[in-house]
Amino acid sequence: MSRALEIETAYLALRHTMLKGRVLRSKDPVRLTQEMWALLTIYQALRSMMVTAVETVPGCDPDRAGVTVALEAAHDTVVGVAGTAAAATPSGRLDLVGHIGTRV
Repeated sequence: MSRALEIETAYLALRHTMLKGRVLRSKDPVRLTQEMWALLTIYQALRSMMVTAVETVPGCDPDRAGVTVALEAAHDTVVGVAGTAAAATPSGRLDLVGHIGTRV
């Protein structure tokens, strides 16, 4: 995938999937910068989880993983875990990436 296409894909995911067409809430440059970094961080975390999920399925093309599905799975996981005791791995750590990866 060309670099320009990757940038356009990321912009589309940020603008239409994550923000759902809404404008950023911040009114001053410092908070606007902070909000953009937060969005980019979440986007990168989702992409990392998507790559991990795709790598677990032999022969699966990474371009087939959808940001919308990953975002919905992450949202459901965070909402479902908030204030509850989630299933932990044998090491005692929460298995959030596993749930998101399964949905992706």
